[in-house]
Amino acid sequence: MNPEQLEAWFDSRIGLNFPKDQKRFLQALDLLGHPERDFASIQLGGTNGKGSTQAFLGQILQDQGLKVGSFTSPHLEDMRERVRLNGELIPLADLQRIITQIQQAEAQMELGPLSYFELWTCVAFLYFSQEAVDVALLEVGIGGRQDATNVVASDLALITSLGLDHQEVLGDSLEAIAWEKAGLVNPQQLLLLGPLRADLLPIFEAEAAPYGNLVYQYGRDFVWQDGSFEAGDFRLDQLELGLLGEFQQENAALALMAAHSWMTLRGLALNPTQVRASLSRVSWPGRLEVVRPGVYLDGAHNVPAMKRLVAFVQAHNWADPIFLLGFLPRKNYTDMLVYLQTHLPQADFYLVPFEGGLKDGLSLGLDLLEKDLVSFIGTEERRPIFITGSLHFIGQVRKGLISE
Repeated sequence: MNPEQLEAWFDSRIGLNFPKDQKRFLQALDLLGHPERDFASIQLGGTNGKGSTQAFLGQILQDQGLKVGSFTSPHLEDMRERVRLNGELIPLADLQRIITQIQQAEAQMELGPLSYFELWTCVAFLYFSQEAVDVALLEVGIGGRQDATNVVASDLALITSLGLDHQEVLGDSLEAIAWEKAGLVNPQQLLLLGPLRADLLPIFEAEAAPYGNLVYQYGRDFVWQDGSFEAGDFRLDQLELGLLGEFQQENAALALMAAHSWMTLRGLALNPTQVRASLSRVSWPGRLEVVRPGVYLDGAHNVPAMKRLVAFVQAHNWADPIFLLGFLPRKNYTDMLVYLQTHLPQADFYLVPFEGGLKDGLSLGLDLLEKDLVSFIGTEERRPIFITGSLHFIGQVRKGLISE
């Protein structure tokens, strides 16, 4: 298959065969020889912050001389972004070869074809196995307990944050969502938690207790403050981050705790000078990314993420920011919009139509951006512009902005 045919083949699985358990996926792995057993892994779950935390963690470990595989979702522009080796996208030739292996396995399966996410998880497992990575960083798709990624015997599980998202699958309360994400806990594993509400901590501790697993929480066992990281006797100072937003300190702290813990498990130590360099040069597209002077791209696709974006704007005291919004119909866009308008009354808001997104601004009380987005940005160079909402929207917009 050529690249276009390959993408069409993947896209044909979108919205189909959503799994209720791991039986089908485990059957596929059995037919493929269980590649997930060939490498060490670290799992990353949570409502927001998984991508940024993985970016920090991957850069740290890679710069320590390790061969690091990364599995993330969704992608912004190129579907191969989902599977990387030391930051580089999986080569097309390797992807084509691996897809042939998966198709041969699917032909023997009794439980039906794999879903879109299961396909990509298979690709990641096979690629990381064949490339003999030192460690694979596996971002959970939805939840954790029944997620396709949760078939590995990982050394560490990270929970970045908890918020309301994907309620149709995970439940309508933070307690229900916490229980789903706590399903990442496995035997002989460290559990690292980002900043969580105190009443949710027992849910994770109860899951870890039968295995005797240690649980470390941000703010209690490790902390980032004034450019310094501290976890017990381990301390690093003079730290600067390559990603914008005060909230990235929490993601960086979680990543640094994970890197320190994983290296310690193997009798290794982090190089402090290299860690400082790693943190300062991390980049992650679509997360408060400056694509032009005064123009920010941020995939704030739920209320907790929108709160962090608002905090960033408020910290700069901008008098008249512009927000260009793109929402998916299935998302809780009303609550996101209400939060924005309530906390940033001085801002102007426009709905930007995009493929698969909302196109009716009137129902939301928003002006529809009639002119070309790039042209509009060119006429508003004086004002800060935030392009935000769905990551699918961010991906489509980013491609146009970067190519200009």
